[in-house]
Amino acid sequence: MRNKISSRKLCSRIISLFRLWMQNEQGAEIVQFALMAPILIGLVWGGFELWQIMSLRATLRTTTAQAARYITAYAAPPAEIESPLSPDQVCRGVEELIGRSLAAHRGILGDAISWEVSWYLFTDPQNPSWQNNAQQLPDCQTLVSFLRQAECSQRQFGVRLHIAVPWQKVLFGIKGLRPESFSLEMSDTAVGDAPCMPDCAITALAAEASPAGPRGCTVYVYWNIESTYSPWLELYVGDRQIDAGYVLPNPYRLSVSEGAHEITLVAASKESRPRRETSRSITIVCQ
Repeated sequence: MRNKISSRKLCSRIISLFRLWMQNEQGAEIVQFALMAPILIGLVWGGFELWQIMSLRATLRTTTAQAARYITAYAAPPAEIESPLSPDQVCRGVEELIGRSLAAHRGILGDAISWEVSWYLFTDPQNPSWQNNAQQLPDCQTLVSFLRQAECSQRQFGVRLHIAVPWQKVLFGIKGLRPESFSLEMSDTAVGDAPCMPDCAITALAAEASPAGPRGCTVYVYWNIESTYSPWLELYVGDRQIDAGYVLPNPYRLSVSEGAHEITLVAASKESRPRRETSRSITIVCQ
């Protein structure tokens, strides 16, 4: 009987203390915080996870575009760039660039990021679609070697960068916290076009000589040039330069002495480095 009375008094005492605690404002705030804390923690953690995904996505897009620009800069034919690199050097440079760019996330994601890059050539550069138009190549070296020999209209290529992250390890770092792990995978593509240097060709060179007084002739030199830029012209008779400039009279009138003379016309890209030039020669005889 005494035990029953003691139990009733204890329960009454607990209920009374709980009622007093609930009537206290500070106690109500604690209860409210206890109820809201899981929701707040979930929102903060979810925002942090979303930020990681968005940041990784932005880095993936930037890295893919940088890889395409690197190939664009160094895949031109060796004769068209000042300091050409071998295909192996170009591809090692791309790999180092991708590794450095993704390394910015290693502080958050650990060393968990793995990546794979694929290279493509477009069958029809005028068609923006990748479907049934992009031909995958075995490796980067094959792409660079092809671009250095291809015609200007065939130098468009594509790059696809795929990354994977074990997300369970990244988020918690505690092995076995989740019964199953999963891999967060993302891919991005970029298109590049290895540039063609301006082209210039002397398609025709001719000369006519007519007597001009004793022991001399007047020579008229004609030429035709097909060029995508304004070439610097140099006219030679033998080893002697007669004239030079962006614009020369065509036909060009000059005087020569009796005998055979070699006339040479040079068309060059004066402002670019390395200097690109083409020349054509003809021999004229003054009698």
